[in-house]
Amino acid sequence: MIGETAAKMLMARITSPNGVHAEQAAVLPVSLVIRESTAAPYSTKAW
Repeated sequence: MIGETAAKMLMARITSPNGVHAEQAAVLPVSLVIRESTAAPYSTKAW
C-alpha cells in the first residue's frame, strides 16, 4: 500500500546516515503521508 511505503521512506529519513536525528527533514513527508492516508479513494465531486 502507498501508506506503508511512505511510512518506510519516512522512517529512513528521520535518522540520517551518521545516526543524528533529523526532525526537520521529516516535516514534509509527514504532511504528504497524512494527506494521502485521509484522502477519499475516488472523490470526483465536491461535498
